[in-house]
Amino acid sequence: MTLDIKNFYLNTPLTKYEYLRLRLDNFPEDVIAQYNLKDIVTNDGYVYIEVRKGMYGLPQAGLLAQELLQKRLENHGYKLSKHTPGVSTASHELGV
Repeated sequence: MTLDIKNFYLNTPLTKYEYLRLRLDNFPEDVIAQYNLKDIVTNDGYVYIEVRKGMYGLPQAGLLAQELLQKRLENHGYKLSKHTPGVSTASHELGV
């Protein structure tokens, strides 16, 4: 069986936080109000955001998700294939 897990990396915890700088005028008014962004906007109109989980555009998110998936699968008897990178095989199928 194979699965396409292209969005698996979303919300994967980051080992090191990242930071974004976004212009306040890029946010809708309801988001600005909900998160009180006018209280934290800089003089030049930016809001700084701490990113703690994987999201689109973070290059390391894919690798972190792969490592997390591998760890979770190992807890259920799967090991990373030695012949096909990124593929896990059940250890009982390998005769281990």
